[in-house]
Amino acid sequence: MQHDRRDRGMQGETEWQQFRTGFAASRLFTFLLGELNEIAPDYGAELHSRLNRGIAAGEGFADADPRSDGPALIPGLAKQEPTMMDLSTARLLEEQLFPERQPHDSRDFHQTTRGMATAALHSVLEKYATAIGATLRRTPLPKAVDRFLAAKGALSADLADALTEFDETRHSLSADDLDRYYSTVWRIALALRLASQSDT
Repeated sequence: MQHDRRDRGMQGETEWQQFRTGFAASRLFTFLLGELNEIAPDYGAELHSRLNRGIAAGEGFADADPRSDGPALIPGLAKQEPTMMDLSTARLLEEQLFPERQPHDSRDFHQTTRGMATAALHSVLEKYATAIGATLRRTPLPKAVDRFLAAKGALSADLADALTEFDETRHSLSADDLDRYYSTVWRIALALRLASQSDT
C-alpha cells in the first residue's frame, strides 16, 4: 500500500506538500500550453469555432424541445468523436475561455490561459500562506508575507525585492514574465516554509 506523501505527520508538512502539488499542476499546465502553441498555433481560434458550432447545435435542440438543455455537440479534432455536454455547460465554458464573446485571435486565447495559470499559482501560494498563519485580513498577500517574514527575521533584501516583483509580475502575462513569476513564487514559498519551521 502506497502512502500519500502529504500525510507525514510533521507540522506544516501536509500544507507544504499540498502547495507543491498545486505548484506542479500549474507549472505543467503552463508547459502544456507552450507545447500546444508550438504544435497547433491556431488552436484557440479553432476551439472557439468548435464551441460556437456545438452551442448553435444545442440551441437548435432547445428550440425544438424547450424542456431540453441541449445537448451541445462540440465537434472533435480531425476524426475524433464530438464531445457532448449540456448547453448551459458549453455556454459557461465558452464564456470562461473567451470572455470577449467574439472571434478570437489565438494569441488572445494563450493570454487568457496564461492568466488562468497566474491566478491558480497565486491561489496556491495564498492558501499555503494562510495555512501557516502568514496572511492578514484586508492586507494584500505580498505585504502580509513581508510582515510575517520580517517578524521571523527571515526577510533578506533580495527576498524583499522578490516580493515586490511578485506583486508586479502577476499582472504581466508574457511567457518570460510567467517564468520569472514561477521562480519568484517558489522562493517566497520556500522562505515561508523555513520561517514557519523556526518555531518548531
